[in-house]
Amino acid sequence: MDIYKDVTDRILEAMESGDTDWLKPFTASTGMPVNGVTQNEYHGINVLLLGLLNPFQSNEWASFKQWQRMGANVRKGEKGTRIIFFKQLEKEDRDTGKIDRIPLLRNSTVFNADQVDGYESNPVDLPDLTERLAHCDKYIDTLNIEFRTGSPCYIPSKDTICMPERSAFTGNADGTPTEHYYSTLLHEVTHWTGHTSRLDRLADRSREGYAFEELIAELGAAYQCRIFGIDLEPRADHAKYLGGWLKALKNDKKFIFKAAAAAQKAIGFCDSLQLSEAA
Repeated sequence: MDIYKDVTDRILEAMESGDTDWLKPFTASTGMPVNGVTQNEYHGINVLLLGLLNPFQSNEWASFKQWQRMGANVRKGEKGTRIIFFKQLEKEDRDTGKIDRIPLLRNSTVFNADQVDGYESNPVDLPDLTERLAHCDKYIDTLNIEFRTGSPCYIPSKDTICMPERSAFTGNADGTPTEHYYSTLLHEVTHWTGHTSRLDRLADRSREGYAFEELIAELGAAYQCRIFGIDLEPRADHAKYLGGWLKALKNDKKFIFKAAAAAQKAIGFCDSLQLSEAA
């Protein structure tokens, strides 16, 4: 059986179901989000923006300048999160001399403690619900990838993969904590193969180029999960994630097959490193 073709066909079939509600497979921090400098809690809509919608395990946030004042530095390439607040504008009535206070809506950008160097965040004690798969861990170790803790992403300028702690991964209708952890990890590993020193695949920074690269990475994860025996059947969340990016490419399914070829090449590159290590 051609695993690559079988997985691709099943994913395309799942995409036809119309269920496109992709669920984030890892948790955000616990507790109310607080400012890492003042320790004041954030309120209102900012609780949603900094808590429920973010994957970081720390609940501490601060602006770029606030982190600098604490001797910490936001890592290059990290994306901030916008929050909103009200600032009181004082205006004096010329006739009565009365001071009116007018609330003005303002916004600011903050960064999580997981996004900075030089600061030890308060640890969040979450149980690790994942199972360690020795054969997959050994395969990844052989690649000699540099990892950092943070929201899952690959940073080409640093040639670094960021991953949440294993304990951040939870189960849902689409898979177990173990499946979600390794699927996310293998997605980022596929991105890693696109670096200029490897397959040189990341030059197109347009929206279409980014969407196409996401197709490659998710297919790479789906293939590897099947190869490693992590998922014997393609999961619904692969189809949901791919469906979202395919919309950016005007639902043209030819991109799926082009991405499939690139994903296979990415896996072949990783396999070649296993062989060179064994030699």
